[in-house]
Amino acid sequence: MVEWRRFEKDTASWQIRVAGIRCFLRWGRVDGQGSASTTILDDGKHALAHAKKKIAAQLRKGYVEVAAVVEPDPDDPAALVVGTIAARTRTGLPPLEVARRSRSRSGRRPTTRDRSRPSSKPW
Repeated sequence: MVEWRRFEKDTASWQIRVAGIRCFLRWGRVDGQGSASTTILDDGKHALAHAKKKIAAQLRKGYVEVAAVVEPDPDDPAALVVGTIAARTRTGLPPLEVARRSRSRSGRRPTTRDRSRPSSKPW
């Protein structure tokens, strides 16, 4: 599991996590896709210091930390399915459904004009 620290202000969202020498940032509207960036630092100590500076800057801007976001392990296919369902529920989207194709009673596709009559156009 990968743990992100999440901060929100009005409709804006900002997230950060540190993994080794990398510092990952995500920002954008709440429940939107947003943008992301990665910073690679010299060592883990510098990565943590960088993250603390970024967090302090966001807190000065008025962001408030909210519950941590836990993402599923990308190597576990079952966790990805559960994560997708949870994300759709969290954003208020309806559950995934199978799309149905529209057909007439005869089973043929609906057309814009009746093909049994000849067209007045020569082409």
